Order: sequence, then structure tokens, then C-alpha cells
Amino acid sequence: MKIMPEISLNLKNCGITQKKIMEYKEQVENIHKDLHKRVNDEKDFVRMVRTSI
Repeated sequence: MKIMPEISLNLKNCGITQKKIMEYKEQVENIHKDLHKRVNDEKDFVRMVRTSI
């Protein structure tokens, strides 16, 4: 499973299928969008940490 060009995840021996992971896709996308909306809100303590690889 390719996550980003620099990162790959081998699920072969973990007992978790890609199908099971994809069940969370919509939920993760919604959380991601919500975090981006909240990051600039002065009243909400949400901070984004950006790293470069």
C-alpha cells in the first residue's frame, strides 16, 4: 500500500487487510478537513506540526 511516494506500508504480516483500512477513509478525510478548519481559530487549541522528509 503506497501512502506517499516516500512511504510504503507492508500489510502482509500484520493481519489487517487494505479493505479494512479503507473502511476508515471517509472518517479520516473528515477529521483531516475539520483539523484544517480549526487550526487558525484563536479560541480552539489545535496546532499542526509540519515536518519535511
